[in-house]
Amino acid sequence: MKTILLLFILFSATNIFAHNGKWTRMHPENHPSARELFGMAQLTDGKILLFGGNNITQHELNNDTWIFDLATKQWTIINTIHKPAERFRHGMANITDGKVLLFGGQVLSGNTHVEVNDTWIFDIETMDWEELIPVDSAYPRERFNISKLTDNRVLIFGGNVDLPGDDFWVHASDTWYFDLQKNRWKRVGYPSGFFIDGREAGQMAYLDNGRVLMTGGWHYKYLDDNYIFDYLDIDILDYSLDTINPKSNIPKVVGSSMANLCEGSILLYGGNTGTWQFIDTWIFSIKDTSWKELKLTSPPERSAHTISKISDNKVILFGGNGYDYEGEYNFNYSDTWLFEYEPNDVEENENSKTAGIIQNGDRAKISIPSDNSIHNPKLKIVDICGREIFIDYSFSNSADSSRIEFSTTNLAAGVYFATVKAGAEVWNFKFFAE
Repeated sequence: MKTILLLFILFSATNIFAHNGKWTRMHPENHPSARELFGMAQLTDGKILLFGGNNITQHELNNDTWIFDLATKQWTIINTIHKPAERFRHGMANITDGKVLLFGGQVLSGNTHVEVNDTWIFDIETMDWEELIPVDSAYPRERFNISKLTDNRVLIFGGNVDLPGDDFWVHASDTWYFDLQKNRWKRVGYPSGFFIDGREAGQMAYLDNGRVLMTGGWHYKYLDDNYIFDYLDIDILDYSLDTINPKSNIPKVVGSSMANLCEGSILLYGGNTGTWQFIDTWIFSIKDTSWKELKLTSPPERSAHTISKISDNKVILFGGNGYDYEGEYNFNYSDTWLFEYEPNDVEENENSKTAGIIQNGDRAKISIPSDNSIHNPKLKIVDICGREIFIDYSFSNSADSSRIEFSTTNLAAGVYFATVKAGAEVWNFKFFAE
């Protein structure tokens, strides 16, 4: 049985809906050491995986494995039997529930950092790493973009690449995907006339099933371009690459991090925009193809950190590098932050009227003012991701009010929004189920 905690406020159709969210500092008893340029990805709902990274003050690479559990708000170090070599500037992404893929990065060879192209899978069932030997592999690279594409597939783009026969790395502009079931990396060819600048330190995140958003990075200048890769059937080159021009855009940024919030929405936090200026919290929505800055109390400014989705509308931030006021970074962070998203937060206006949403057992009741012109009001329920939830409801009318009733039995715990439309009038409610 679900419980609706509280009624909220009843509004007219002139209501304001705004993106909203909050950052909360976590204080786990144990946590990874201070570091930057590490890998982090969602492992399963409520858990994320962290591996490796660099400490700039101690000049050391790491190959430790940690899991953060949202239920306990604690980090736990995992002593695996097998594990990748110490590294940084690698990429990690959830590839299927309970499994995370790690690819590439830089390892230490003698006194030199070299790019590698090894592929590893961490499995929550075995709590261990397994190195895969793919049929084909992408070129060695570091500081590339990576994201889950579909179940069992991960997409990468660009980075600093050590090409065969070259004595130096280049900003690559190639796209590859890894198929877990086929244990194979495959290069994706671009449509004729389509070209994307190579880059390092850009951002890529899962948008919804089969679609990935990429933005920003460095290609001898700061970038703020936006692309969507849309997967249809990649094995027969049935896909699209689209340049999008957002109605509003983020600043040009390097060393930021992006994560999926829920279908169609992405969170971006931090990064350097040049002259040691940093950005805070931004949201991308595919519904209106726009970036919007959230004016929040945020974690300290930083870059080379990582954020990762841990559950719907919840993102974990860890680490990165901090800067002094002379523009030289001189320390790494080891702090953990939780971001919680409420995309349709409701703000009261002057004409609002109070009303109640109450529950009797597993039945919820909404009352709106009675009006002879109101006949059979319509109810719509959406979850925090904006997904419409089917609700079977009943309607009754009295001298004082019109009452709508529906069952909350099948609602998962979380925040919901109810819209009642009757004639030309619209009322909006925010409520909770648990």
